[in-house]
Amino acid sequence: MVSRAKMGRELNRLRIQITNLHWYVSGTVQRRVYDRRRSKLVTRTEADLPLRDEIAIVLVYQPQGISESTYFTLSWLVRQNISPVLVSNHPLSPLDHERLRPICSLIIERPNFGYDFGGYREGILTLLERGACPRALYVLNDSIWFPLRENCDAIDRARASRADLFGLFLNQSARKGGKDYIQSYFYRFGEKLVASQSFQDYWQTMRLMNDKYVVVRNFERGLTRHFQQLGFTVDYIHDRQRLIDSLLALSDDDLREVAEYRIEADQHDAERLSPILSDGGSFSEQRPRIEELIRQYRIHHAYAYAHPRMQARLGVSFLKKARTREARVQRQWLLKLGLDRDIAPEIRQEIANHDSV
Repeated sequence: MVSRAKMGRELNRLRIQITNLHWYVSGTVQRRVYDRRRSKLVTRTEADLPLRDEIAIVLVYQPQGISESTYFTLSWLVRQNISPVLVSNHPLSPLDHERLRPICSLIIERPNFGYDFGGYREGILTLLERGACPRALYVLNDSIWFPLRENCDAIDRARASRADLFGLFLNQSARKGGKDYIQSYFYRFGEKLVASQSFQDYWQTMRLMNDKYVVVRNFERGLTRHFQQLGFTVDYIHDRQRLIDSLLALSDDDLREVAEYRIEADQHDAERLSPILSDGGSFSEQRPRIEELIRQYRIHHAYAYAHPRMQARLGVSFLKKARTREARVQRQWLLKLGLDRDIAPEIRQEIANHDSV
C-alpha cells in the first residue's frame, strides 16, 4: 500500500512537472514577444561615470522614488572603484535622474516584467551588446539593505576569491538530494564566466514569466547549478553550517536569548521551542534538546533572519527588507538591542521607519 507521504511527494512532483512545462512553453513565447518590443520598452540614459573594469548592476523597484539607502549603496560602490549600472523596473522621476547621474555609469528603465531576473537580464544584455567584458560583474537588488556599514568587506572578499561565481550566502538544502544555491540578491561573476559563450547564452535564451514561484525555482535555485555543471567554480561568504556551528558554541545565556528570539519570530519554531523552555528545568538541562533541533535543521537557520547578535558576530553585511513576521521581529530586536548604532545613517533611518509605512 502506498503511504500518504509518498503519494504527496508524487503529486508534488507531478505538479512541478506541469508547472515547468507551462513555464518552458509560455516563458519562451513571452521572451520572444518582449525582445521584439525591447527597443520600445527599455530606456537607457548615459550617466556621468565611465565604465571601469568592475561593474555593478543594481536592480531596483521603487515606485515612490529612489530611497536614500539606494543612493548610499551606489555611492559606496563608487568608493570601491566599481561602476554602477542602475536598472529600474519602474519609471524614474526627473529628480531621481538628476541625483543618479553623478553616481552611475548608465541608467536603464524597463517594465516590471520577469521579476528580478528580468531586470538582471536587461542590464547584462545591455553591457554585452556594448562589448563590455569586466573583470568582475556584480549583480544585486534592493530586497536587502547592503552594505549595512561603510567598512563592509564583502567586495574585498569577492575580489580575493578566484571562483567564477561568488555570493554572500549559499543556501543549503536540509533535504537529501536537495540543491544548494547562491541566493540571488548578490552575485559576483568573474571575468572567465562573463567572457564565456555560456554566460551570454544563459541570459539571451532566458525564459520570461511574471510568476514568482517559477522565477525562484528555475533561476535563483537553478543558476548556481547550471554554471557548476558547465565546470565553473563557486564560492561564498556564509553558509548554513557555519551558522549552526556558531549557535552550538554559544553560552547558555546567549543560546537562550536566541531561542526566545526564534519563538517570537516564527510560529513553527515557537511550537518546538516553547515547550522546552517552559518545562521547568534549568537551561543546562534544556540545552541538549535545543541543540538537537539545531543539528536536525528543525528550526530556521537562514542567515538573512538570524538573531541580530549572531549576524554581527558573523559579519553579515546585509539585512532583508521583507515585511514578513520573521523580518519584522528581526528589525525590532536589532533596534531593541541597540545593534544599529554603527549602521549607515541612511539605512538606520529606513530600518526604524520601515514597519510603520
